Amino acid sequence: MGKCIECGAPTVYTHHIIPVSRGGTATVPICQVCHDLVHDRRTGERNDDHATLTKEALALLRDAGVRLGGLPYGWKRTDKRDASGRVILEEVEEEMVTVNRVLDLRRRGVTLRNIAKFLGDEGHPTKKGGPWQASTIQGILRLHEKL
Repeated sequence: MGKCIECGAPTVYTHHIIPVSRGGTATVPICQVCHDLVHDRRTGERNDDHATLTKEALALLRDAGVRLGGLPYGWKRTDKRDASGRVILEEVEEEMVTVNRVLDLRRRGVTLRNIAKFLGDEGHPTKKGGPWQASTIQGILRLHEKL
């Protein structure tokens, strides 16, 4: 028995680097814990497809407090950081006028698509200067539900 190629623990398996079903022949020594990370414990199937790995990585980042995606509408970066080292955001006054309009229209029961249309008709600019989208309105509403 050797040592796990990943963590150095005693090995239980020799694991194919490339699945045999895909023509793989080479194996590496691996322990039970690392083997379980490669395979779904319930089904025994590999869980290392790109979609699964990407979802897991993004979940870990979110859980660690990392903000994913662009800056939220109504906010800009500052040079200041909080105690955990994250960049502090501050409000953009002109954009907050639009945010308040979105919140007001939604409270009145206006649909996301119609809010987007009203903002465009009223001349409220998006961050990138393009047309308003219902998904952008939804993002603004979600963010302000959390605040």
